[in-house]
Amino acid sequence: MREEMTPALSRRTVAKGAAWSVPVIGAAVAAPLAAASVQAPLEGIVVEGRCAGLGLLGRHFRVTASADPIPAGSVLTVRKEQGVGLSLIDWNLEGFGGLLSVSVIDSNTVAYTFADDWSGRGTLGSAVNVDLAVRLYATLELPSGYEAGETSKLAGSIRNTLVVCRDD
Repeated sequence: MREEMTPALSRRTVAKGAAWSVPVIGAAVAAPLAAASVQAPLEGIVVEGRCAGLGLLGRHFRVTASADPIPAGSVLTVRKEQGVGLSLIDWNLEGFGGLLSVSVIDSNTVAYTFADDWSGRGTLGSAVNVDLAVRLYATLELPSGYEAGETSKLAGSIRNTLVVCRDD
């Protein structure tokens, strides 16, 4: 009966194997972390309510993307709370270059979705309003993986009566 001897592993062989496995394990761990990482915070994106005169004139929301663009897939929701009068559907869009698709959520809420990245200044508003004692809110929701930076403000509001308009 012949017995075969298996060579023993030396410490040097074990150390070489361990040294080669560390970069491979490190790369395998880093890949999922990189895929799940969040983009750098977006700066200079501002949504604000604006009043241009009496409660009947020039009420609008101004959207500005000066430093970073608003990413495609972002949704700007305008909601009317309280009040009696015309619905938000009658509002005009200026400065967005046809990049917004409009979805009517209900009689008091409209969502505007950005079809592509957008930079610049745009307004949502109308020249004459006949809403009485109304509050309006606009909120920009960024797609998953994006967050607002310190210089961004993603919500604005307007409160007005027939005569007085207050913006944020």
